[in-house]
Amino acid sequence: MSGALDGKKIVVTGAASGIGRAVANRFVKEGAQVFAVDLNSDGLAGFQNALTVDITKRSDVEALAREIGPVDVQFNSAGFVHVGNILQTSDEEWDRSFNVNVRGTHFMMQAFLPAMLEQGHGSFINVASVGGAIRAVADRYVYGATKGAVIGLTKDIAVDFVGRGIRANCICPGSILTPTMAERIKYVAQRDGRSEDDVLVEYSDRQAIGRMGRPEEMTGLAVFLASDESSFCTGACYVADGGNSM
Repeated sequence: MSGALDGKKIVVTGAASGIGRAVANRFVKEGAQVFAVDLNSDGLAGFQNALTVDITKRSDVEALAREIGPVDVQFNSAGFVHVGNILQTSDEEWDRSFNVNVRGTHFMMQAFLPAMLEQGHGSFINVASVGGAIRAVADRYVYGATKGAVIGLTKDIAVDFVGRGIRANCICPGSILTPTMAERIKYVAQRDGRSEDDVLVEYSDRQAIGRMGRPEEMTGLAVFLASDESSFCTGACYVADGGNSM
């Protein structure tokens, strides 16, 4: 699909690492003009249009929308993964999870949607998760709740603006070996008094396909949803979890 996104103007949140960075890089290779957004400015090195933004602040997001103007596609992957059950979730962790995963996505869509409506087209691609949203995953209490909310927001955008050129879809990854996943493995290893290698093997063995996914394996689906090839697709959740939700 070389050149599948020629002429597209795309903003990507969470572009400093993991799925966001892999997708942003793939979008560039496919010919898009990409605006890479993250709170971690160091992680944005290498992007021509790198913007340090706190998506949990409405004023920052509105300033971003004014700065870069209308876009064809918005890819929202900025997120926070909390590990724990209901008894291990503090008010601060609850608030941070919803502020980043839900409020940030809401602010981004709300700020960029008016210009999309004015130009007559636009595509939102939101990263949700298999965990909590599609099936229950242990120790993802608040994380699963936030990703379920992301799916709800996405479907409502899709149905509210389906006749006005706006599309909205979700990608629901399974276990992907990102820096966030590496931090999670380290946390679980320290919590349980185990080696990180042992936890990694356990996590890999849980996967139906026998391994965790790579961020780059999410990029093909992202390109499809950002391209005109998916012009008849909206309000859908695309699962990419190596068969775990079969």
